[in-house]
Amino acid sequence: MKDFEETYSATELAKLLDLSIARIGQLWKEGVITREENRRYKLNAVTEYLRWYRTKTTGQTGKADKETEHTRVLKAQADKLERENAIAEKELAPVAYLEAALADVLAQMVALFESLPMNLKRSNPKLTARDIHMVKKELATIRNLAADVNIEDQFEAGV
Repeated sequence: MKDFEETYSATELAKLLDLSIARIGQLWKEGVITREENRRYKLNAVTEYLRWYRTKTTGQTGKADKETEHTRVLKAQADKLERENAIAEKELAPVAYLEAALADVLAQMVALFESLPMNLKRSNPKLTARDIHMVKKELATIRNLAADVNIEDQFEAGV
């Protein structure tokens, strides 16, 4: 094993890091690893390369972070544009609009439900008070079910 003060040729360092000789030269030109004046590398070039590689692959600092952030911003912009296009094509609607439309329909249904027992009694005088009470009870059950509808719950259930 070589002493820590010994130096390594580009060929030896390339074998050590499993890289090409050309890549070693490129890493030196980019300032990733340092080279001695005699064009040889100390063992700390391995540590420099490993730190650079770890930073690059985990995106902790520097250019990799900027590229990651830029990619994230571009994706967010593309997603926003897709949503806007889907809304314009009426393939997608904001939840607030859907809730308002649903509330309007339900209000109209409740008004019809309220008048239904009396309309039934007028059209069929033979209905008893008990029959009318049963209709009112069933309509109340339907109103309560409609009032309990939660759009978020329906979304999470995949409906």
